[in-house]
Amino acid sequence: MSGLSYLHPHIANTCRASGLSAITLDLLSASPLPADVRADKPCVLATQALHRKFVELLHKLGFTLSDLRSATLTFRASAASPDGYIVPCSADFTTARGHHYHYEI
Repeated sequence: MSGLSYLHPHIANTCRASGLSAITLDLLSASPLPADVRADKPCVLATQALHRKFVELLHKLGFTLSDLRSATLTFRASAASPDGYIVPCSADFTTARGHHYHYEI
């Protein structure tokens, strides 16, 4: 969770500017933001840094991106705190073998 703290205000601002209630990031992509979401440079850089950190954590645990079929984070900015530093988030992972995991953060 602490690894996401720098991302929250950027996601909340991007949602507000785009009129979105939520954004789902694809952690398997080097550019995790959805293609149709326009975001400012800090948000783009923060999501790209998150992807790199995710890959690093996978490797430390003995896994690679090919061990996953999907890995997403969904931020619900409509429920964010007024300052955007607390944005509810859910994580969904599906392994290459089809096992699915869901976590609320």
